[in-house]
Order: sequence, then structure tokens, then C-alpha cells
Amino acid sequence: MHTLLLPFFIGSLAATAPSDTFPTPEIPPIVAMCAGQPSLQAQQDCTNEKIMDHVRKSISYPEAAREQGIEGKVFIAFTIGVDGFARDAVVLRGVHDLLDEEARRIVESMPIFIPARISGEFVPFRMTLPILFALD
Repeated sequence: MHTLLLPFFIGSLAATAPSDTFPTPEIPPIVAMCAGQPSLQAQQDCTNEKIMDHVRKSISYPEAAREQGIEGKVFIAFTIGVDGFARDAVVLRGVHDLLDEEARRIVESMPIFIPARISGEFVPFRMTLPILFALD
């Protein structure tokens, strides 16, 4: 079994379009473990790395999907709440219920974040993560 995570970039490719509910933050969410990095760019790079590591370590290819030869890319959106937890995961473009549910489980078990900020206030932030499920 081979599973590949596509690159994930906070603030550019992965952030969904700003809206009344999710305005563009001055500071994007950062994985809490990355807060000690010396610059915002270093924190964002660290966050991308931690998210990719989390997906690699957490993913469990559903056995039924493997047996049926199901593979493909799941696009999943989620919100980093003002409490720093990933929630409200929604599959934007799925492959199959088995892979879609695994992607949702992975996102909902993300490490805690320092939430996005606008004018020093924490705000919710919507992100999209593509996950490629591929069999060898």
C-alpha cells in the first residue's frame, strides 16, 4: 500500500476563498508545536510539515477499499476554530465513502493549532486539504 499526501500550503493554495464567515486573517493558523519558530514563514513551513506528518502517520487505508481497488484523491475542507481544534470536516470532492470517511477521520484528529488572527483576535479559518489514496 502506498499513500501519498499532496503538498499543503497554508494561506495560499489551501485556504478557501474569503467570505463573510471566514475573512482573510492577518496571521494564519499555526500548529501549536511550531509556535517557537523564528518567523511567520518558518511557522507556516513547520505547520505544513506537521500536517503532512500527521496524515502520513494517521492514515489507515480501509481494507475494503484496498480489496476493491479503490483509489483516488479526496479534497476535504475543515475549519480551525477559535479554540485551535480542527472541526466541521466536509468532503468537497470524494472518491468513495470508505476513503472519504478516512480523510474525515484524519482531519478531525489533527494536532491543536494556534488559531488564525485578525487585529489580535482569534478567528475561525477554513482550509482545504487534498489527500491522495493510491495502491501499489
